[in-house]
Formats: sequence, C-alpha cells, structure tokens
Amino acid sequence: MKILGEKEKKEDDTDFFKEEGTLTPGSQNKGSMDVFVMKGKGGPRQRTLNEMVKDRDMVVRDICRCLYDNALLFNLVKSPLFTQMVKSISEYGRDLKPPSYHEVRVTYLKKEVDDINTRLEIYRDEWKKTCCTLMSDGWTDGKNRCLINFLVNSPR
Repeated sequence: MKILGEKEKKEDDTDFFKEEGTLTPGSQNKGSMDVFVMKGKGGPRQRTLNEMVKDRDMVVRDICRCLYDNALLFNLVKSPLFTQMVKSISEYGRDLKPPSYHEVRVTYLKKEVDDINTRLEIYRDEWKKTCCTLMSDGWTDGKNRCLINFLVNSPR
C-alpha cells in the first residue's frame, strides 16, 4: 500500500544528508578524529592537554638528543630548512620511513647537486656577458689547518 504524496525512490536518487564513510560505534575504520582520542578502560576518550604536551615534550627531547649526540650546532633549530623538515615530517604522518644511509649519501645528494647546478646556470650565462671576479680568502685554524674560501662576485 502506498501513502499519498510519497514518491517512489529511484535507484539513481541519492540521499544528500547521508554521510559517506560515517563511523559507527565498534567499527574498525579510523577517521581523522582518532588522532585526538585515546582508548582507556571505559572505551575511547579524548586526550587531555597534559597528555598532548607530554607527547610534544617526548618528541622535542628526541630531536634535542639527536642534536646533542651528533654534535650538531644549536643554530640548526633557527634554520628555515630545519623548520621545513619538521613540517614535512609532520604532514607526511606516522608511516614515514627515514632515509637510508645510501639515499642520504648518494641518491638525494646527487639530486641536490643537480638542482643547485641548474639554478647556477642563470648566473653562469650572465657571467659570460658581464664577466665576474673570483675572490679568495684563507685562514689557518688553531691546529694549523688551512681553509681557503673561493667566491664569485658579479653584477647580478
């Protein structure tokens, strides 16, 4: 029996108010809010501010420990490249596999050198037109080791 005024629902009609991928209690799907929820005795619960700060504290300690153990300069944390690295890691997520020794030493080093040489081509073409000046600066450290810096100066 059909109620008056009720339309038959066609197969191609969509329900615009139904949410796709809605999580139901007990479902195994993980949504974006799962990052903010911890499982406890009474089921899932929201993380407290103290828990979030503790997690940050542990991460910052790991970063600092890496700096200390490898005798890296403290100025590294002021570098925009350091900030970009941390941002890239956090945007990638938990499944980031650290680069291997070979990737750092060979693969990505070659890519970086190629990128720098590509950017230098603009200047090298300009040097052919306007010339450039080669400069050097040298000094000796406390252990009598020489260091010589070579610089290129040009109008552009």
